[in-house]
Amino acid sequence: MENSKWSDREVKKLFSVVEEAKSQNKSLLEAFRIYAKKSGRKPNSVRNFYYQEIERLKNSSKRADRLGINLENHLISRPERFTNEQSKALVKEILRKKCLGLSVRKACLEQAGGDLSKMVRLQNKFRNVIKYEKDLYNECLKELREEGLETGGNVVYLKKQEEKRLSDEDVSSLFMGLVKLVKRTAFENAERELYGQTKNMSAELRETIAKLSAAEKRAQILKEDLILQEKKNKALTQENLELKTRLAKFMSEKIIKTSNNKNKSLANYLREIRDRGREVKTKV
Repeated sequence: MENSKWSDREVKKLFSVVEEAKSQNKSLLEAFRIYAKKSGRKPNSVRNFYYQEIERLKNSSKRADRLGINLENHLISRPERFTNEQSKALVKEILRKKCLGLSVRKACLEQAGGDLSKMVRLQNKFRNVIKYEKDLYNECLKELREEGLETGGNVVYLKKQEEKRLSDEDVSSLFMGLVKLVKRTAFENAERELYGQTKNMSAELRETIAKLSAAEKRAQILKEDLILQEKKNKALTQENLELKTRLAKFMSEKIIKTSNNKNKSLANYLREIRDRGREVKTKV
């Protein structure tokens, strides 16, 4: 990719991503993938441009200073070639780890101490030995056989041990071990069952508590409604009492007034009769 297709801002961002990846012990390949994902470029294009740009910046320190790029943080180490002894040691160690059930990739990763870049290098070397260095590979297989490993084709097996009869003590130990295993399994099963029951009980308890809480809220609402109704009834009773009192007072006043009027009319009537009687007696 031509440099003109990359802006100064992109160049600074790429070198910044590489420095950040190195600080986190990530490989250059991973840094290229990270930047490719952010920029939309292809990882291989990013990788090629990075290496080309380093060479250009080495020849233009002013541009490197202008972009704020410290080339000491971007030194490219060229891995040394494997010696014959290093190749043999690597192949034998990977075959031993395969014997323990590891894949070639996992074995190489352990050999690389978790460094992905180194892991890829070791894996490629192992495959190259198998494919192109048959004599070296066969020599490794021969030495592994002498060290107690069975080999067949490209596969390595543990060497079969000589048959050994079990003594009474071994049988007793084995039996006790089986008893302990059965007890432990039973205990674990009981523990799991108890945990399941406890979990179910906890769910039921939470449901019951929720129902009680809802019932308590409803009871509180009913209680408040009852108190409000009692206040209303008390107010109505008081109002009824006042009305009865006023009615009684009104009726009492009316009765007294009516009675007074009747008494006054009767008195007038009697007085009139009396006066008439006097008049008759005088005439006679």
